[in-house]
Amino acid sequence: MAYNRTTWQDSPSTSTPINAANLNNIETGLTTVDTAVTNLVTQPFGTVNVNYTLETADSGKLIKLTSSTAIVVTLPASGSVNFPIGQRVDFIQTGTGTVTFGTASSGTAGTVTILSTPSLILRTRYSGATVIKTNTNEWVVVGDMY
Repeated sequence: MAYNRTTWQDSPSTSTPINAANLNNIETGLTTVDTAVTNLVTQPFGTVNVNYTLETADSGKLIKLTSSTAIVVTLPASGSVNFPIGQRVDFIQTGTGTVTFGTASSGTAGTVTILSTPSLILRTRYSGATVIKTNTNEWVVVGDMY
């Protein structure tokens, strides 16, 4: 589909004039596609025990962290949750509670290394971060950290 100054075109032989109804339909379609692609996961953190461990189903998703109390997001060892190398998960902190990325205690699943600078804590409300699995039992956290 191409755009010229007056029409949306599927091919040179057919065109539809641009009017308010057509623009509204385009906007509705984009909203539907955006919802399907983002796969927004909202975790309800209403208690003191608000920790969250990533699962393979989280790959490629945006996880919204909404708690007013501290949250620890656990990045799992390959022996417990087998994320493929290169997979990523995005996070946004919408609550006021501190968000820290951490690991489970080492054990039979393996010891996890998390690389980030300057820390593993999101800076403040509305900060975001992406975690990327870069090797077996190794994650990198990039984002608005402090």
